Amino acid sequence: MISKISEEIRICDLVRITLRLFPFYENDHNVSAYIHDGGTSISYRTKRGINRESIESTCFDIQITNGTCYIMWISIDAEKRGNGYGRSLYDTIETLSKELKCSKIELTPSGHGKDVFWKKMGFEEKYRGSIGFVKSLK
Repeated sequence: MISKISEEIRICDLVRITLRLFPFYENDHNVSAYIHDGGTSISYRTKRGINRESIESTCFDIQITNGTCYIMWISIDAEKRGNGYGRSLYDTIETLSKELKCSKIELTPSGHGKDVFWKKMGFEEKYRGSIGFVKSLK
């Protein structure tokens, strides 16, 4: 039986391997995984800490539960936006979700105009008129 800590380390290693495709990933970026009763929480930060600076960095927080990847937060450094990095970071999350055997990704976009971005990425409204989006993985 694999211990919880061993599995968290394996997931962190998988995240780091997947992030190698992301244009400005560096080995010292913060990656964490936490397995709990509700699933597995995974986070990535280009800046360390739990403060305003790290939250405004390039980062993501995802939750894996029952074969679904929930994107809780995804952000690109303000000075790097508009260069395709958002798409690239999302592609990293999708690849990771497939590696973790997820069948779909769900999210609730925040911010003006974000729904257009997610629709371009292949997401559909979860329910008609909903603010939630879902994408099936093949």
